[in-house]
Amino acid sequence: MQAADTGVGRSGKVHSAHFFELADQPIAVVTIVTGEEADRLLTRLESEKLRLFYVKVAVEFGTIGE
Repeated sequence: MQAADTGVGRSGKVHSAHFFELADQPIAVVTIVTGEEADRLLTRLESEKLRLFYVKVAVEFGTIGE
């Protein structure tokens, strides 16, 4: 099975970096959201009875320049 290593840019467009084989490979999902949004996401994932490892870290984010 082939899948793209993808991300969503500020404009909402999906960007693909490269393709690779996913067989037995861990998948990392990185989101930058508010604490409330993170809590809602984790609650939803827990309700789906998924077994997941997660790291929740506070960050400061924004944009500068054009």
